[in-house]
Amino acid sequence: MAPTERKPLITWENGLTAPLYFDRQVVRAEDLTLDRASHDRELARMRRYLHGWGVVAGLVPHIEADVLTVTGGYGVTPLGREVFFTGALSVAGIAARVTACCGPGGAGCALVDEAAIAAAAVSLPVLSWLIARPTLAEKDLRPGVAEGCAHPANHLRPSRSCGGIALDLICALPESHRVDASLPGHLCGAYDPLSPDMHSMRPMPPEMPEVDDFVVLGQVLVEDGVAVFRTADRRALLPTAVLQEWLMTSTCPSVYYVNRNPQEGGEHEVHRLGCPGFVPDEENRLYLGFFTRCEDAVRAAAAHFGEVDGCRNCLPDCHTR
Repeated sequence: MAPTERKPLITWENGLTAPLYFDRQVVRAEDLTLDRASHDRELARMRRYLHGWGVVAGLVPHIEADVLTVTGGYGVTPLGREVFFTGALSVAGIAARVTACCGPGGAGCALVDEAAIAAAAVSLPVLSWLIARPTLAEKDLRPGVAEGCAHPANHLRPSRSCGGIALDLICALPESHRVDASLPGHLCGAYDPLSPDMHSMRPMPPEMPEVDDFVVLGQVLVEDGVAVFRTADRRALLPTAVLQEWLMTSTCPSVYYVNRNPQEGGEHEVHRLGCPGFVPDEENRLYLGFFTRCEDAVRAAAAHFGEVDGCRNCLPDCHTR
């Protein structure tokens, strides 16, 4: 007897559509385009949800003699698209451009009025954010089969989609791009597999609007007519190679905390996040921050409690009692 096919509780489509091919099929241009688009969407999802988004490498701005230069590099936008280019891009007169864009009476960042740039001169500090976003340009016109027996040269269409990058200025940082400096609950919270809201279950990140699909390279501040670059609000996305180097050299910074309740001997015990031994409850933890050495964490704990000691399980090198 053939086994009965078991039906799932419920099914749902995830919005991804890919073409299916078979022998002697009539294949249209839209089928081939859909094939490529479906793979692009899958790659974008992987970058977005598995790896994250931000600046991975390069894309380093610097300002010299009022010329902004950004080196080549690689980044991932909030929607999972690549920001990639080689070489370097330079923009002259960056102070006037920032002032005309974001200063008093600024014309906005889609600025094309060179007269406004030349007239821009204020003494107040003007803050802007330098962003990079991916672009696509259609090129390489080719003739196609024209309708009504018309000449093919009368029907030219682009045959290439070329990726690129656009640098721009924004005058206000969207809330979705603000960097949260606090440690997430799934990283430093108490793990309880029986709890319905255990911290190991990460929620899906919020959806980003298309208008916010860019990476912030940093701030450009103009004061007294001089532009300076600051790395504030630049979101770093560490590549796997960097994380592996940290682990292999045992210099990866760890999160440390100290037990607010003293031990029987009166000392407060310092732990590394992920300690395999008995650890205090979340409400009894005082988080100390990131440190590469347990000695630095113990010293930081001593600033809060007079007598401290490292945990024998996770900090044996700093355990003295």
